[in-house]
Amino acid sequence: MKTNITPEEFKLLSEKEKIEYMSSIKNIVNIYTIYDRVAEKIGTLFTGEQEGAIVRSFEDEIKNERNGDLFKHPEDFELWKIGEINMKTGEVTENKKIVAIGKKPNETTK
Repeated sequence: MKTNITPEEFKLLSEKEKIEYMSSIKNIVNIYTIYDRVAEKIGTLFTGEQEGAIVRSFEDEIKNERNGDLFKHPEDFELWKIGEINMKTGEVTENKKIVAIGKKPNETTK
């Protein structure tokens, strides 16, 4: 069963299908990666449920000087959501989108 259906499609489901659908979406977790635009490759895959929290963590990592290239060249990196995984069934759904783009922190002048 698809994990992202429209309200109209939901209305057409039988009661049993509605219950199965509601149960399945509770097990859905997003899959993310950080893409390096200069190297033209993705990094390690990781999962998360709340996109806002993932974006905040990405922005925090860019500001952390211990993170090497990510700190030195934040504009070279993008946070991508590449799909979703159903943790109960293992089914993966592709859904690639850019969630955030690295930016240099604003520099203040004295």
